[in-house]
Amino acid sequence: MATTQEWKGMTMEELQMKRAKALILSEVSKAQLVASYQIAKSKTQGQGVRALLFSNSIVKGLKTTDYLMLGAKAAMWGFKLWKKHKK
Repeated sequence: MATTQEWKGMTMEELQMKRAKALILSEVSKAQLVASYQIAKSKTQGQGVRALLFSNSIVKGLKTTDYLMLGAKAAMWGFKLWKKHKK
């Protein structure tokens, strides 16, 4: 019969390294979130929420049919919400 090695746990050094790594990842994630928020905030100050939804490069690339499709999808979505709310 093959002998199995029992897990003896982690050393204090390993635990400290894992904890430090988790804290660093948390701080990096927090910094990225703050940076994203600052960018969004600066974009919306001049033009409002529309600036977040439609940047100039996107708006310039859209054609009339794209606007019609977006309008139709928005109308269907609104109708579904209205129908659910009506019940």
